[in-house]
Amino acid sequence: MTSGFEVLAEIARLVEEKLELIIKDVEEYSEVRKSLEKLKPFKWDARDISKLIRADGSALKILGELAIPIDPDEWRRVSIPPGDARRERRGRLILGLDSSWINPDPHIRPIYSLMKVGYYAYGTGVLERGYEYGTRADIRVGEEVYVESPFGRRLMGDVDLMVWELELFGKLLEEFLGNLKGRLRRRPIVLYDGSFSLSYALNYSRDERERLTSALWGFINKVRELGAVPVGVYHTLSRALVSTIIRGVMCGDKPACSACARGFLRRGLKPPCRRYLQVSDSAFLRGFLEIDHRSPTFQVINELLEDKELYGFYLRSDAYNILRVEFPGWVGSNGANEIHNVLVSQISLARNRGGEGYPYALMRAHENVVIRSVDRELVENIISRKLERASKVYGRPLRLRRTSKSSYKRWAVI
Repeated sequence: MTSGFEVLAEIARLVEEKLELIIKDVEEYSEVRKSLEKLKPFKWDARDISKLIRADGSALKILGELAIPIDPDEWRRVSIPPGDARRERRGRLILGLDSSWINPDPHIRPIYSLMKVGYYAYGTGVLERGYEYGTRADIRVGEEVYVESPFGRRLMGDVDLMVWELELFGKLLEEFLGNLKGRLRRRPIVLYDGSFSLSYALNYSRDERERLTSALWGFINKVRELGAVPVGVYHTLSRALVSTIIRGVMCGDKPACSACARGFLRRGLKPPCRRYLQVSDSAFLRGFLEIDHRSPTFQVINELLEDKELYGFYLRSDAYNILRVEFPGWVGSNGANEIHNVLVSQISLARNRGGEGYPYALMRAHENVVIRSVDRELVENIISRKLERASKVYGRPLRLRRTSKSSYKRWAVI
């Protein structure tokens, strides 16, 4: 039998064995990053990069996602400062959205899933107290936590939970913004703690991708109907911009990604670009962006977006953190500057209140929706009490049940 100390000793040995890999990752592949910087990609004409990539139909299939520059002047400037962010402190309504949920647990009867969504609204000169917050919860039990799929009946998974989340967000915003109709002089900004490009879903099944894309763009269009601007804000290890630089600058003399890849694979070799794809966009941009500055605006291209127009930029929020920011094309040509100013204002507000590197409204929204272990116990206590009362009505014992495995996980066996 292996003791806990022996397991820890084995982990320490494995960490020591993999220390070189760990250091490379901690330093974000600094040597490779320096090689990319030497290409001086921002001195190249953004129009030439865009034209070359759009002409190569195989680039997207091989690289997965691309961030195509759209403004040559911004591309040359690289690190773009904000405007007067202080102006966004008054007369502008900014909402942060966040959620948390309890996954269906097959070790509990009745099986259930809980979803909690919430908002924090900041609006000095707009809201009576200058801020407001709200939450909405929903619970699914028994048959409701199962879905039909091409392969039969199954428990709700990540995609089902995200679709449910987006539906609740839509209802929450409709209720809150509907009450403010006609009172707002400037269009509100709705900050969503997540990705609009959905690049993480590229490996999902076709059915899952279609359902998630439909739900997300349904939510984005709902925000538009309510007269607001939806903005996705999140941390990411995306390499979309690095991929664009590889294809448009480093491999600018190659006819197509597919031809190059086939040539190396025939010889049993990896294409040279694979080495550079170790570097994330945020790691690469850390050498270019000043704090509170943003990158050039780019159009996000991937297979999930199809004909949908999505734009984005990266924003350095402190010494280490770089956020990816995304918004739909209909926001307008000045959308990037407007959103940039709002985010810098929010991040500054967070700094003044002891936070770091994230918009204040999103930080507060997260606080409102966290589901702790005590919340889970409260929900199950409510179910237990309802079942106890139902026992008297139906004349038979009804109670919440757990498998022995579930009980062992909750309480240690000594």
